[in-house]
Amino acid sequence: MRKMDYGSVSVNAIRQLCRYEPLYVARVPAFRAHDRATRDSRFDTSDIAERARIRRMRPLLIAALVLQVTTTRAQKLTDQQINEAIELGRKGSVPIVQVGTVLGGLVSKGDFRVFIEGPVARIAAAASQAFKEYRPFNLKTVTNDMKAPVYRVSVERMPRNGAQAGAVVHIVLQPRRAKGMDGVVQPIKETPPGAAEAHFDHFPDGEFDVVVVTETGPQKYSVDSKLRAKIR
Repeated sequence: MRKMDYGSVSVNAIRQLCRYEPLYVARVPAFRAHDRATRDSRFDTSDIAERARIRRMRPLLIAALVLQVTTTRAQKLTDQQINEAIELGRKGSVPIVQVGTVLGGLVSKGDFRVFIEGPVARIAAAASQAFKEYRPFNLKTVTNDMKAPVYRVSVERMPRNGAQAGAVVHIVLQPRRAKGMDGVVQPIKETPPGAAEAHFDHFPDGEFDVVVVTETGPQKYSVDSKLRAKIR
């Protein structure tokens, strides 16, 4: 994605929009209902001017805010980011995220362990394994598959007593609380047999579920905002 230049628009400006815009709009009827003396006692001139300035900047500020909040596609890594991922692997810190768990991440909610990784995690995992085997690993070692701007979702069946879900037939992503096929993101690649691994080029906006479709029905594994922020 091309980096957009918003000039002097800052995060602070966006915060100002969030702080002032709703308040300004909400008070317009009351503001007009009072005489000037009352209005002047409630708002000084500089405050009104600041709110008016922010109203004029509103479209640009919202565009900047949306870009920060809803960017969902994995981005192509720079050489610096790749080197940072290699260093994570050297330290044994691999940011593969398990989702849909309870008890502080110790127990899966369903019949599967579900993991999500981005390009940083893939590179870190490969680097970690190489260093454990006393093999060299550097920028030139990183393959196109490792650094590809895609997310990989993998599932592992958990050993359980009693009835278990049938074989995995499909994996999709869906916004939280969506119904039916609403907002479903299909994988760009799925690994047979059993669809134990699926690749996605983007996530749904906001919090979402990994839907593991089995022969006996779907199981959903939630990805909240905190988990989402850890996926790299």
